[in-house]
Amino acid sequence: MVSTRTLGAFALTHVVGEGGMGVVWAGQHVQQKLPVAVKLITAHGAGDPRFVDALRDEVRAVARLDHPGIVHILDQGTVSADDHRRYGGDLPLGSPWLAMELASGGCLSDRGRPLTWSGMKSLLAELLAALGHAHARGLVHRDLKPANVLVAGDADLRPGLKLTDFGIAHAASRFDADRSGDRETIVGTPRHMAPEQFRGSWRDYGPWTDLYALGAIAWELATGQPPFPGHDVVRLAFMHLNSQPVRPAGDLPVPEGFWPWVQTLLRKDPSSHFRRAADAAEQLAAIVEAGAPDADRTLSWRLGGGLGTTVDLSADASFAPTAEVDGTEADYAAPALPLGADGFRAWMVCP
Repeated sequence: MVSTRTLGAFALTHVVGEGGMGVVWAGQHVQQKLPVAVKLITAHGAGDPRFVDALRDEVRAVARLDHPGIVHILDQGTVSADDHRRYGGDLPLGSPWLAMELASGGCLSDRGRPLTWSGMKSLLAELLAALGHAHARGLVHRDLKPANVLVAGDADLRPGLKLTDFGIAHAASRFDADRSGDRETIVGTPRHMAPEQFRGSWRDYGPWTDLYALGAIAWELATGQPPFPGHDVVRLAFMHLNSQPVRPAGDLPVPEGFWPWVQTLLRKDPSSHFRRAADAAEQLAAIVEAGAPDADRTLSWRLGGGLGTTVDLSADASFAPTAEVDGTEADYAAPALPLGADGFRAWMVCP
């Protein structure tokens, strides 16, 4: 029998992931039997009331998002004294936790590269659609990376890619600034951070900050390596601030039009690259593989869990231009993907 721990309204069964910020448990809502993931944030200082308050503010903002490509936050709380006494070191006293929908397929960093250019293009279009929804509501992720792109399989409530950890990086930055009395500190993952993040120029953050990170992800999907590999933070900071990534030699499974697109995402000056996710999505949709007609091409991505729906993304299904309402970017139309019987977007996997 699986040993469970109860946290709020949720029964935790087993650990499914660990990272620098904490531990992720799989479980379910005790009464509704809804499968969930519960992220327990255990990083240094996570139990400080100032961090808990900052995180609560960010979660309230994220709760306004309603998009199939963004993980739903179901509840939040902190580990009580009773919880800590019952379960000891597994649930550190005062640690904040977030309950969210379960994505059982792991994360993008676990799954390797797409099988084809069409699979990669589909993946990037999904991420841009999710980012566009968040940016239109004033939210910037600040820590976009493969580990924060979850994969929900066919058995999950909403199959497809899901962005997670919206708001956690911002909460950590606000907490460090409050604790030190200085400006917001640098928070992010060096391999995917934009130049303005390395400079600590938080007033320069915007949608383009996430789009730079998306460019780093796209580069890694195409080549198998991030644009600037390695683990030395000082070297990575120098490269992201001053260097252009070198296109690898050899035959890579992407069309020629991919390279100027990704290099635009990775420009150092925020004013010189795509300012909105819709702009990047529109240009991505226009990239055509050499020798392939615009129509009759399909998108596929191996997620596991059986054969799903194969979706045609021809030129007629490309992203619509962005609209602006009172100076704010509004949602743009995603490709016309079919909906399943449950009303959610069908996802596609390779046979």
